[in-house]
Amino acid sequence: ANMLFMPPSSVVMVLQPSQVAEFYAGFAAGLGHLPILFLVGCANDPQEGSPYEGMSIRACRHIMPCKNRAVDLCQVHIPDVSVFRQTFRDALGFAFMTAG
Repeated sequence: ANMLFMPPSSVVMVLQPSQVAEFYAGFAAGLGHLPILFLVGCANDPQEGSPYEGMSIRACRHIMPCKNRAVDLCQVHIPDVSVFRQTFRDALGFAFMTAG
């Protein structure tokens, strides 16, 4: 998973690929972390050359080999680094601002 953990307040910045139907923010929250979601893309097509090529993300998430392939092979791409930097700065500030 693509997560940046920020102690001391258990803030986690989740880099969530839009092509992957996996809900990392829910996992992080379930483990007691405060997730801050940042949507990213895949620099590649994780399904290219597979039997799942062209399948919708919604359909793929119900087929475990398709879902696993998307999770394993997606190379995270951050299209706008300036937006990422600002979000990261805010998340990090929040992590220390809320520390006990």
